[in-house]
Amino acid sequence: MFPYKCVECGGATSRCAYGCCDGGQLCWEENCRIIALEQVHTPDGALPIRVTSIPILEVKYNGYGRFITDNPAYATYEFVTEDVGSKDYDKKKHVFHVEAMCASCYDPDLCKLCKDDRCERH
Repeated sequence: MFPYKCVECGGATSRCAYGCCDGGQLCWEENCRIIALEQVHTPDGALPIRVTSIPILEVKYNGYGRFITDNPAYATYEFVTEDVGSKDYDKKKHVFHVEAMCASCYDPDLCKLCKDDRCERH
């Protein structure tokens, strides 16, 4: 298990998610937001997906480099940190590397995920 790196606060390696410790390997906010950076795997026979067509998503982090969404529109997508190796991808899904932000750090008006105040992905 390992934490994700929040683009705002650094994540669990920099601070505690709950205010009860100094942070660490097992201390992250489960609820977070992600933005897709690049598609790293396309299933056989499928066309690539434009990452800009994917909005900033509310997800849960599983502790193993994967972000889980209940949104059925993304059932064939897998969102992972760069730490997840290609041999671990679900070969039947579109796989994307993402940047993440803790839910408590996320403010759509000041979002550092998209790095663009004209962003339409919010």
